[in-house]
Amino acid sequence: MTFYLLMTTTFNKYITQILGPASTFTLGQRTLNAMSVLAVIVAVVDLSLYQQLELPKIYFLTFSYIAPTVMIAYYLNRFRRKYTMALILFISAELVIFYTDFFHVGGVNGPGPILIIFFHIVNFNLLEKGHHLFYLIFCNIFVALACAFNIYHTDISPENLAPLNARALQIIHLNLMSSVALWLFKKQDYKKSNALKAINKHLQQLLHSVENDFIIMQVDALGKLSYVSDASKTILRNLPEGEAHQLLYSLVNQQQAEVISERKLYINGSAHCVRINQKQYFDAQQQPYLQLIIQDISDQKKYEKQLILALNKEYELNKMKSDFITMVSHQFRTPLTTIHSANQLIQYQITEKTPEDAPIYQPRFNQVFEAVGSLKGMLERLLDYGQMETEEINLYLQQQDFPAFIEDLLKRRYAAEDCARIRFKVVGTAQTIEFDAYLMEHIIVNLLNNALKYSEEAIDLHLEYHASKVQLGVRDYGIGISEEAMQHLFQPFYRAKNAENTKGTGMGLHFVKKYAALHGGSIAVQRHPEGGAHFTLELPCRVMKTIRKKVNFQP
Repeated sequence: MTFYLLMTTTFNKYITQILGPASTFTLGQRTLNAMSVLAVIVAVVDLSLYQQLELPKIYFLTFSYIAPTVMIAYYLNRFRRKYTMALILFISAELVIFYTDFFHVGGVNGPGPILIIFFHIVNFNLLEKGHHLFYLIFCNIFVALACAFNIYHTDISPENLAPLNARALQIIHLNLMSSVALWLFKKQDYKKSNALKAINKHLQQLLHSVENDFIIMQVDALGKLSYVSDASKTILRNLPEGEAHQLLYSLVNQQQAEVISERKLYINGSAHCVRINQKQYFDAQQQPYLQLIIQDISDQKKYEKQLILALNKEYELNKMKSDFITMVSHQFRTPLTTIHSANQLIQYQITEKTPEDAPIYQPRFNQVFEAVGSLKGMLERLLDYGQMETEEINLYLQQQDFPAFIEDLLKRRYAAEDCARIRFKVVGTAQTIEFDAYLMEHIIVNLLNNALKYSEEAIDLHLEYHASKVQLGVRDYGIGISEEAMQHLFQPFYRAKNAENTKGTGMGLHFVKKYAALHGGSIAVQRHPEGGAHFTLELPCRVMKTIRKKVNFQP
């Protein structure tokens, strides 16, 4: 395999020397060089075999003209880069040989006219755009004159003149039609070429804008560096070329053709982190080569480290805040319990010893019980908030009948007059769904309490089943929600301006959103111009597998 690669590389090297490198010569220039070399070889061989083949003397003169003319054309194109002049010389050599063949090998009835049309197509594609029209006109005039000269200056019997004229007209028509077709195809080709040039220019500009941030290098099939972009000088801090190439070559992964990796480099004593994107491609000769795109990500790594430190610091602060909230909540429970017990004891003493005074003091006792209960509720919410911030809440999933769960909740948590204001409706085929009973009760109670608190009219509780999800809607007809409040409604401790005179902590809807997300669901709100709001809770009938792995499941 190594010998084959060596032979192929050597052959490609000599071919490149003869035709010119593809990076600096166009396809037309390389094609002209190849045709010139072949024409010289054929002319020299024919000259050496002239006497053995007993060719007419005109061929000796023709080949004597073709050989030096084509050699001059090759020299002008390959070494002096005079492509147009070289092509004109080459075409003149073609015309001489075609003229010789045309009048000595059958004329109009021979192979010469068809060969003229064939090379006419080749030459047309080799010419530059500015010479196309001139060449087409010249070629058609040349073919027409050659056919006419062959017919009217040759001794032809009258009976053979008509077929010969018909053949000449066919050749002229064929050459004319091929010229028109070539012109149209080439015009379309130029449109595509201009579009590709525009795209290429855009890509070059894009590459130029980022080339200082990347090193692009290529390694050929023999393991040698064949290309290194100029950005290496900047990124490698102007290391000597040999040392820079050795350092770059050490980044090549010899075991894998395509890999993305990160390495640490030491350049002039300082450490740099680089990301390497290595891929394998094939050149025009189907020889494999590796292309590496190397990016210095030292600054990025530095910023990542700073970001991680900042996130860790923020996490520690949040944890301290949550721990403080939890500690304060627990510390307040003891005095609240003491106040509650003391209030109960005083109420009992008055009721037992002076029952006639009990109705006087009972409203005061109720105020104390209500204040203690409200404060305990606020502490419970703060405790829940601390648990959510530290991700300490677990789900205890159960498969339950959702309508039955809601009906039982209404009976337990609401008085008869409040239940009468709640219009509960179920749509669709009921099915058991998975949810945490404690958290789901918290969600529904919070939505219902808000609706009852901010609306004096009846509210709608609408449960609708779908194929794989269930929607619970709560619609009230109260004071509504402002446009400004819609943007902050689910943020913790947020209270809308039109609700500041109503008791609350601003945590309820925040909990609703968090608890819904824990179930893989969502909560949305819609404000109505005529008043009121419509909250829609959407839950999956079965909690996703990714969530089930993190929770306790009770079938």
